[in-house]
Amino acid sequence: MKHAVPNALHPLVAYQGVVLPYMLTGEIEVAIVFGLATVGPAIVGSMGVGDVYVTATFMLVLAATLIVGNIISDLLLVALDPRIRLGEEAANDRPRYAFRHPPAIRPRRRPDADRRRRSRPGSNSLRQRQ
Repeated sequence: MKHAVPNALHPLVAYQGVVLPYMLTGEIEVAIVFGLATVGPAIVGSMGVGDVYVTATFMLVLAATLIVGNIISDLLLVALDPRIRLGEEAANDRPRYAFRHPPAIRPRRRPDADRRRRSRPGSNSLRQRQ
């Protein structure tokens, strides 16, 4: 249990940040079904009438909820998992060969690559050298 829990928490906590807007839309559906006097019926009514401003505001709130949920889940992951780091300490631990192959794996150039490149069909480079 001690070793499995940190690895199992990562997807669960990350998913909760994405689910937060769905909880808000679920509240609207529940309010409509049960006839509760909340924001849900007003938003659905404004969508039916074509009130663009209320609908756009609701979509903006959903987008903001998604962003805030992701930020909260990322901060929770940093607090729960010591392998995840933020800021300068994470930037300083970047591998030396971050954007290119390390020397041992770098693809080698074939010695006859220059000759092949110059001797394409239709190329005048061989005729000019002769």
